Amino acid sequence: MSHLTPENLAAVDNAFDVGAGVAGLDIVCSGRIQNTFAAWHIISLVSVGGFTSDTGVEAMDPFIRFAQIFGRCIAPIRVVGGKLNMHTDASLTARHQEVMESKVARQQDRCEFHEVDFTFLERAILPHYPILM
Repeated sequence: MSHLTPENLAAVDNAFDVGAGVAGLDIVCSGRIQNTFAAWHIISLVSVGGFTSDTGVEAMDPFIRFAQIFGRCIAPIRVVGGKLNMHTDASLTARHQEVMESKVARQQDRCEFHEVDFTFLERAILPHYPILM
């Protein structure tokens, strides 16, 4: 992934300076939290139980628990430059497509398990950070 540019990493670092518990590149996609690249305040992550799900959307549980415990603490970072290096092998591309097609449903399942919805997570985004739709 070539998104790990000095500008993007500096934006992640700056997010922690203003109170983020988790900051990441493209962690909100079509209103859905993603963990493509997310940096976590590790002590906070451990304090909420870390990654405990085996659903393929492991970040959902701590995202939700962060929002429940810490309130506004999520910092989605708009990517500057770079590109996502996708698979060129047909079988890997097909697997990626299959995973992405079911991701929203799996994320919704985790929200329902915690008795919240995606607007709850949107309300946990720090002020002045974009809700990337």
